[in-house]
Amino acid sequence: MMKQHQVYIINDADQFDARDYSMITDEVASIVKQTAGMLPAYKADIIISYLKDHSLMNTWITANPLLSKMIISNVLPTSNIEALFDASRTNPAFRTQFEAFLTGMFQS
Repeated sequence: MMKQHQVYIINDADQFDARDYSMITDEVASIVKQTAGMLPAYKADIIISYLKDHSLMNTWITANPLLSKMIISNVLPTSNIEALFDASRTNPAFRTQFEAFLTGMFQS
């Protein structure tokens, strides 16, 4: 079954505000809950890099193999986060704000 996600349209002047993206905040909350007991090493880097570009650094995989395996296996709810990253490719300011939000959530 194909994962369902919202279709996002991000314009050049748009700014990220988590209050405007409840499906994103729901996914983030679920990821935070499901990864709560895992090692904190590179946690935000691993999650954000994989969801943004589907890439991970070997250093991160070595330091946090369980989280790396979990994120690669697609067991976490991420379709809306990935869709928002895709939709914001042409708006670097939006992406930076979105990444800062995610970093704050995954490091707390």
